[in-house]
Amino acid sequence: MEIIINTQLKLRAWKTEDKQQLQRIANNQHVAKYLRERFPSPYTMNDAERWITLNEMGLDETHFCIEYDGMAAGSIGIDIQLDVHKQTAELGYWLGEDFWNKGIITECIKAVTPYFINKFELKRIFATTFSENVTSSKALEKAGFKLEGILKKHAFKNGIDYDGNMYAYTV
Repeated sequence: MEIIINTQLKLRAWKTEDKQQLQRIANNQHVAKYLRERFPSPYTMNDAERWITLNEMGLDETHFCIEYDGMAAGSIGIDIQLDVHKQTAELGYWLGEDFWNKGIITECIKAVTPYFINKFELKRIFATTFSENVTSSKALEKAGFKLEGILKKHAFKNGIDYDGNMYAYTV
């Protein structure tokens, strides 16, 4: 599956030939700063290979490579929830530092939200940002997500407690 957003930007499946670029852009402490600890830091070539393999084995329907000007620039995807939350998904994304401040994430969120809602018959997509990550919060707001609340001490990373901002897009 491929979603073309504009002449410079599209969402597509991760490919084996993305491995070098993925490792290069993901191996950055500024990128990992506000991501979950399951996102490796440092990000090794083995990590890049594992991510691409996971996508080739089935994540390709729910996770996309963000391609900007013909280069892998980051990732965006959802984790569909289970049980009574089965019509809900959590949105996650990251972008290599070389690609920041270009409006890329906002455009990607705008493109994938209706796609995922229609494809998986979702009623709600949510995302939680670290409260200090103002850029991510603004991207969600520009894409139509609404702030639902502040989650006190929502995350603990690198010895620091962080509050979280809960955003959601509902239909």
